[in-house]
Amino acid sequence: MDRRLLIICFLGVVYFAAFRGALAIKCWHCQSDSDPFCKDPFDNRTAKTQDCSLEEELPHLRGVPATMCRKIRMKIYGEWRYRRDCARLGEPGLGGDERYCIYRSGTFNLHTEYCTCNDKDNCNSGPHGPKGGVVLLLPLLMGAWRALAS
Repeated sequence: MDRRLLIICFLGVVYFAAFRGALAIKCWHCQSDSDPFCKDPFDNRTAKTQDCSLEEELPHLRGVPATMCRKIRMKIYGEWRYRRDCARLGEPGLGGDERYCIYRSGTFNLHTEYCTCNDKDNCNSGPHGPKGGVVLLLPLLMGAWRALAS
């Protein structure tokens, strides 16, 4: 029985070492002032995907990793601008519900909408898909258990 536990622990360590990149969120990165496809409706043909775990540390937020995707929509002097990238602070959605965004208005016709999410890669208005590494863990462990049991 101890041998089974040791092998399962070993497989778990190998799994997480091999798939740790699959656990980091990836987000679309673009700005509408330099890429017109970044606007809504979003067209990802020219946008780049960025692995948020590879984001450089910010001097004013040392030790705070980027763990979410963000879309910012700003109306500045009547013109809408968009930015999609990784986010470090806040919570996904509004009250944890990613279907809703935070909206702020200011003086001089300035409006900003912040949408954050962390439920899937490229959730800041791109194609969605499950994180494959997490899905593979259970069958891997069940197969190892079955092989050791026989």
